[in-house]
Amino acid sequence: MGADVRGHGGGGMSSGVKISGLRELHQALQQLGKQAANKAARDGLTEAAKTFRKEIRQGAPVKSGHLRKHIRYKLRRDRSGRGYTGRVGVHPKAYYARFIEFGAAPHAIPNPTTGRGRNKRKNKKRLRIGSQVVSGVNHPGIAPRPFLRPAFLRAKDAAVKAAGKRMWRSIIQARAKRN
Repeated sequence: MGADVRGHGGGGMSSGVKISGLRELHQALQQLGKQAANKAARDGLTEAAKTFRKEIRQGAPVKSGHLRKHIRYKLRRDRSGRGYTGRVGVHPKAYYARFIEFGAAPHAIPNPTTGRGRNKRKNKKRLRIGSQVVSGVNHPGIAPRPFLRPAFLRAKDAAVKAAGKRMWRSIIQARAKRN
C-alpha cells in the first residue's frame, strides 16, 4: 500500500492523497469476519490519527504546554454505521488555538459592562496596567502562526502509510487466530 501526495491545479491550497493497494486491502477485509474487519479498520484509523497528532504537537507553539496537551484525536462510528470517522484537532479548552492559527486583527477592548438586556450599564471600574489606569485598551492583534494545516500537509503521506501497515498487521493477526 503506497501513497502519492499531489496538489491539485489552480491557486487554491487544496491537496490530495492518491492511495494504491486499496483493492487488495478491500478483498482481505472482506475475507475476514465483520468483527475482525471492523477492528482492522479501527486500528488503521487510530494509527493515522496518532501520526497526525504527533506531527501537530511537534509544530505547535509552546508557552505553557497547555496547547500541546490539548491536541487530541477521537474515533467514532460514522452515521451510516458501516465505518469509522476520525478527528484530530484542538480540544475546546485550548480555545485560543484559532487565534494562533489564523491571527487576530487589531481591535478595541472596551470597558466591561455589567447586567443584561436593558439593565446593561457601563462598569465604573477601571483597568490598571502597571501604574496606568485606563477604561479600555486597543489590542494590537497578532500575526497568524499556522501549525495545524502545515502539520496536516507534512503528515498526510506518513499517516496513510501508517494506517495501511497497521491494517495489514491486524488482518494477518486475525487470519492467524482463525487458523
